[in-house]
Amino acid sequence: MNLGVFDSGIGGEAIARALRTTFPSAQIETVSDREHVPYGDKSPAEVRDLTEIALQPLLVAGDCHVIILACNTATAVAIEYLRDKYPS
Repeated sequence: MNLGVFDSGIGGEAIARALRTTFPSAQIETVSDREHVPYGDKSPAEVRDLTEIALQPLLVAGDCHVIILACNTATAVAIEYLRDKYPS
């Protein structure tokens, strides 16, 4: 199983560590957008765009079975858009 983890900052690393413990045979890749952190002070459109751009390494490879958004702001603002645009 291949899992991708995204966070705008460093919190995704903690999620990835927990996933490695729970799923020791999984391949886990993390991406972050530390250049634009924090996301909380950005407009919804900006959060959506930044999140989609940051996820590209996970999406382009096409080998992630699941992508986890570890960023609360990105999840609240962009999850429905991302699910609609990337249903698989």
